[in-house]
Amino acid sequence: FSYSTFSFDKIKIVDDTMDDMNIIKSMINKTEYQENAFYIADIGEVIKKHEEWLVKLPRVIPHFAIKANSDPTLVIKVLAALNACFDCASVQEIKQVMGDRIIFAHPTKYSSHIEYVRKVGLEIYQMFPCVIRIRCDSKFTSVILGEKFSEETYLIQLTKDLGSLRLNLHGFSFHVDSPGVRCQEFDAYARGIALCKQLVTVSKAIGCDKVQLIDIGGRFPGERGTDIDKFASIINDAQEIAQVMQYDVQGERIIFAHPNKLPSHIEYSRNVGVERMTVDSEFELTKIKELFPEAKVVIRIRCDSKNSPILLGAKFGCDPCKEAAYLIQCAQDLGLNLHGFSFHVGTPCLEIDAYLRGIEICKQLIAVAKSIGCNNVKLIDIGGGFSSVSGKELDELAKLINDAIENLDPDISVISEPGRYYVDSSFTLASYLHSKRLAISDDGKTRRMYYMNCGVYNSFLDELLGLQARVPESPNRDEKFLSNIWGPTADSYDLILKDVLLPEFHIGDWLVWRNMGAYTLTLSNTFNGFPIPTVRPFIRESQWLMSLYLHKRYAIYLKYILNCIVI
Repeated sequence: FSYSTFSFDKIKIVDDTMDDMNIIKSMINKTEYQENAFYIADIGEVIKKHEEWLVKLPRVIPHFAIKANSDPTLVIKVLAALNACFDCASVQEIKQVMGDRIIFAHPTKYSSHIEYVRKVGLEIYQMFPCVIRIRCDSKFTSVILGEKFSEETYLIQLTKDLGSLRLNLHGFSFHVDSPGVRCQEFDAYARGIALCKQLVTVSKAIGCDKVQLIDIGGRFPGERGTDIDKFASIINDAQEIAQVMQYDVQGERIIFAHPNKLPSHIEYSRNVGVERMTVDSEFELTKIKELFPEAKVVIRIRCDSKNSPILLGAKFGCDPCKEAAYLIQCAQDLGLNLHGFSFHVGTPCLEIDAYLRGIEICKQLIAVAKSIGCNNVKLIDIGGGFSSVSGKELDELAKLINDAIENLDPDISVISEPGRYYVDSSFTLASYLHSKRLAISDDGKTRRMYYMNCGVYNSFLDELLGLQARVPESPNRDEKFLSNIWGPTADSYDLILKDVLLPEFHIGDWLVWRNMGAYTLTLSNTFNGFPIPTVRPFIRESQWLMSLYLHKRYAIYLKYILNCIVI
């Protein structure tokens, strides 16, 4: 194995000859005592899925549904780097893909500059984070920035002033040296971090509860041979701030695809420039009129598949015949910007004609909207529900959708919200059998009862809900036995498989579960103290090299997203 770095997580670059089983074995064997469940996550599979979609459905812009899998390394960051778009349903999901990547690190700003950063969504103004800069000079600097910026004495009073002004104190910063000069005193960073930690404690004691940032400034060594390890040691030992996911995705690449939103979420969307959002009621239109009148409103209609395990139409979507025309008129009367129409057929969709029905209804509603003067309608969102298909199966779906939109007005954009499609086949779970017993039931049958380190609370919720009955990869043995597989918790509902025929397993065996990337990690928790499986991303060497060749901009972007921009 060789290693490459993608953001802060190591990704294994593996030889093309290694299949998933061998990759899992190598990860188990390299650890002397390994018993925690883990996923292997194939980055190349996600990239391949994205490229295949763009080739076969060139007019349908995919917006990845964050709810399917929000793993930062494999999914969001890879797709963001590939210039993909995103379907978000909450403030937290929007923050995951947009991040707070820019900090306005000048303590004295022009009024016009503050107004500008408010317009573009930098968090610097009323009700958004403020950062107090303190003085912490290196002993060996020729230009002391602390003489110009920072304050040593009135920090507590300044903190109280922020509270009285109803401003949000977000953290503290310092800068140890001058522009163009590398800091030659390692301990300067340690002093600054220690002082910031004291001030965080003081600020929280007087009611500033949202302090969650320490900015240690710049002037790190950049030449080969400099002792960067000493800096890294000081910083990593002292920093106790959670990593914030930052991917620099702009608002126009996001649709807020939740028809019923919290008011604060609408306000946040306005602040960060996420303009497109779905609605399915007059009440939501009124709410948006009050909180975000410039929003691009997308009316969601109900269009259920005839064969989907989960029909979202039971909860969301207006009736296209009885309600849609009324909502169009409401949007017009309120002076809102009606931008388009959306639907979701359910997930996973097992009846592809449902997409055709939805598209035709949207076309009809566009005509109705334009007939009453809604001339800014420019979007059809065909939703999600796409299975993790490829090849001929995707070809069939692509032909149906492409034919349906072939004669659509070129001014109308078509988007989708695939989640399962991207990630289901990209994740494979390895779980450990830690216990076993034989149970004889009242009917006289003997069952093999297996207990593993992963269950319905941290990967297999679909099994608890009766939506799936996944079976692990099994060795080819003729003899099979009636078996149950249980999760690790003390809950008797933590049952993954019941009364299935499986070959004999033994304590210490590892089970391999394929197609585990969708709605597993995002629906996991640590109930009973059992951890969520870790994710171990990898990519095969030929796929890595091909991706770098085909996506030169992607390779540059990988380096770009490693750093927080400072202006």
